[in-house]
Amino acid sequence: MPEPLVKRPRVLLLDEPLSALDAKLREQMRTELCTLQEKVGITFIMVTHDQDEALALASRCAVMSKGLLQQVATPSDLYEFPNSRFVADFIGQVNLFEGVLAVDEPSHAVIKSPDLPVDIFLDHGVTGPRGGTVWAAIRPEKIEPAQEDRRHPAQPRRRAQGDQRCRGRDQARSLSGGLVHL
Repeated sequence: MPEPLVKRPRVLLLDEPLSALDAKLREQMRTELCTLQEKVGITFIMVTHDQDEALALASRCAVMSKGLLQQVATPSDLYEFPNSRFVADFIGQVNLFEGVLAVDEPSHAVIKSPDLPVDIFLDHGVTGPRGGTVWAAIRPEKIEPAQEDRRHPAQPRRRAQGDQRCRGRDQARSLSGGLVHL
């Protein structure tokens, strides 16, 4: 058993424990840390600047800025439901659009952004002032590029609520693992 765990502390602080490792060994050690934590059953507090590491290992994450907590949440809630523009921009890749809250109902909201040719439809309310400035965060993996069939141009048709489409052009592509980033 690692020396710091012999006395069975209630909390173990790990300060950048994987930072000096290469990518392959880092991945193996992530698994080892999870196994060790489950085996000894104590709380690990891990400080890291590697977001992938934090989101992969943690049951709860804290985002800090200038020494202040910005949000504490599960990794999935932090990623999918950031509580501020800062957290949305800080965690992962994101496209941010400034707009005006046009509709805000408990079941849906609509944001009008001068940067987009279509309104942004949300399937939940945002509890903001109608007409107020808001930011919409759209994660790249939520964007599905499709090619228009030039032989049969898109005909106006009824779409499911929330099915948003607009023309666009990719300006750069990069390969990251199995994903192509546009």
